Amino acid sequence: MIFWNAGVTYAQNCVTGAMLVQSTASEAVINDAIAALTSGGKLFIEAGTYTFTTLPINMGQGDFAAIGSTSVSNIELYGEGNSTILSAGTNLNGVIIGIANANGWYIHDLQINGNGAHQSASGASAPGLIGIELYNSKDSVIEHCYVHDNKTYGVAVYGTEDSILNNWIVNSWSNGITIFGGSDYSIRGNVVDGSSDVGISISGEHSWATPAISRVTCIGNIIQNANLGVDPWGQNSGVGIAIGDQGPATQITVSENQVYGAKIAVFCSGLSASMRDIDVQISDNQLYSPTSYGVQVIYTTSVVVQGNIVDTPTSMGIITDPTDVDISLSGNHISSAGQYGIDNSAPYALIEDNHFDGGSNYGTTHYGVYTNAAYTSIIGNTFVGAYLTYAAIMLDSGSNFGLVSANTIYPTSNRGCIYVVSTDNTVSGNRVYGSTVGIGVSSTASRTFVVGNNVAGNTYPISGSSTPYGSGPITATGVVIENNTGYNPIGKIATPFTTSNTLVDSGTTASMPNATTITNYQSPKTVSILISSTFATGHTFILEIDGATIVNLSNPAAQSIPYIFTLQPRETFYCQYQSGKVTVIVSGQ
Repeated sequence: MIFWNAGVTYAQNCVTGAMLVQSTASEAVINDAIAALTSGGKLFIEAGTYTFTTLPINMGQGDFAAIGSTSVSNIELYGEGNSTILSAGTNLNGVIIGIANANGWYIHDLQINGNGAHQSASGASAPGLIGIELYNSKDSVIEHCYVHDNKTYGVAVYGTEDSILNNWIVNSWSNGITIFGGSDYSIRGNVVDGSSDVGISISGEHSWATPAISRVTCIGNIIQNANLGVDPWGQNSGVGIAIGDQGPATQITVSENQVYGAKIAVFCSGLSASMRDIDVQISDNQLYSPTSYGVQVIYTTSVVVQGNIVDTPTSMGIITDPTDVDISLSGNHISSAGQYGIDNSAPYALIEDNHFDGGSNYGTTHYGVYTNAAYTSIIGNTFVGAYLTYAAIMLDSGSNFGLVSANTIYPTSNRGCIYVVSTDNTVSGNRVYGSTVGIGVSSTASRTFVVGNNVAGNTYPISGSSTPYGSGPITATGVVIENNTGYNPIGKIATPFTTSNTLVDSGTTASMPNATTITNYQSPKTVSILISSTFATGHTFILEIDGATIVNLSNPAAQSIPYIFTLQPRETFYCQYQSGKVTVIVSGQ
C-alpha cells in the first residue's frame, strides 16, 4: 500500500504505477479495471463526478454495489480527495463501493455521495443503501474519505483486522459507522456528523457469529448531531457510540472520543444475561450535553468506566443496571447532572475517585451518587456544588452491606450529604460539611456503622430523620456512632436512649427508661447518675453494668455526689429507680 507523504506532490504519491480511470468512466469501466488487476494493484480515479445507476456487484448478503469486487484482493482504490465524487444516481438503492470475500483493500481519498434524498427504498428494503461496505473482508482500510447522505450507513463492515481511519462521515440516515461482527478492528480519528440511530455502532450480529464481535479499539473519534430523526426503520435512538446492542461483544476499548449532544453518549448493552458484553473499557472520553445519559451499561460483565468527562447530562451522568456484574466507575468528572451524577443498580460496583460539580446547577433534582444495589463501595469521591435537592450520596433500600468511605462533600446546601436507608452499611472516614444534615440514618437503616467521619459544619451533623435533609433522633436498631469529629462533644449529649434500647447520641435531653437494659454501640461513654430526691419507702435503686451489680440501695435519700462510671462499646447497663427521683447524664468521648 502507498500512504500519503506530505513531502512530495499528490501526483507523485498516487498516480505513478497506478491504473488510471478518467472522469468519463462508468461503473462498468471501473469494475472492468478492478477485475483486470487479478494479482492486486492500484486504481486511481481522477477528479470528477461519477454517477452510478446500476448495481452489478452481488455481495451475497442481499446487498448489491455499483463498484467493487467479490474476488480480487489487494487493491488500492483512491482519488483526488473531495474532487473525486462517486455518487448514487436517483433510485440506485444500493451500495456505492462494495467489497465481499476479498482482502487487503485500501480505499482512500474519495468523496462518496449517497444521494439519500433521491433513493426510493425504505423499511425492509433499505439495508443496502450504504456508502462503503466491506463484507467478509480481512486487513482492509478505509481512510480519508468524505462519505455523506447515505440513507442507511455511511460505512458498514463485517470482517477481520479492518481499519476505518480519519474519515468524515456526514448525514447518515441510520448509523455513521457500523461494525456488524468479526474481530480486530481499529476505528480511529473519524468525524461522524449527523446520524439518527447510532454515530458509531460496534454492534455485533448474533445470527452471524458468537461472540459477535471482539477486540475493537474505537479511539479519538468525534461524534456530533446524532439526532437527525430520519432512520428508515424508525430506530431513532440518538446514541453516540453503541457497543454490543445486536450481539455479544468482548474486549472492546472506547477511549478518547468526543460525543456532542447525543441522547445517550455511550451505550454498552448485551442482549441478555446469556449474551453479555464482556471486558469493555470506556475511558477518557468527553461526553457533552447528552439529553438522557452520558454512559449507560446493561447486561455486561467486567466493564470499566474510567476518566470520562460527562458535562451537563439532562438526566444521569452514568447509569448501570441490576444485570451488570463487576462494574468499576472511577475517576470520572460529572458536571451539572440534571438528576443523578451516578445511578447505580449493579451489585458489587466500585464507585471511586469521581468528581461531581456544577455550581448552581449541580444535581438539580436528585443525588450525586444513588445506589440501590448490595455491596456497593463508594470511596474517595469529591462533591462540590451550591445546591442539592436531596443528598450527595444515597444508599437506598436494597443497598445493604455497602461501604461509603473517604469521600469529601461540601455542597453548601440546605439539604443532606450522606443518607442511609438500607441495613448493614459502613460510613467511615468521610468529610462532610456545609449542609443541613451531614449524615442521615433512617429508621430502616439497622446495623449502620458511622465511624471516624468529620461532620463539623452541618446544622445537624448526624441525624435520624426519615428524609435526607431533616432532623430527628436515631431510632434504627444496632446503630454504631463512634469517633466522629464535630459531633457529640463531651457534656453536650442529648436523648442518648432510643426506643430500641440502644445508646446513641442525638436529640434533646431526657432520662433513661426505668428498669431497662441499655447497650452502648458507640465509643466509650461517661454516665453520671444523681439521686435528686429521697425515694419513698419500699422503692429500690439498682445500677448494673454487664450484669454486675454496682449499686443496690433500698429507700435511698437524695445526695449531692453522682455515681459516675465509663461504659465501653458493647457493654450494657441497667438502672432501676423511682420515677422522677434520678437524673441520668451521658457524655461521649
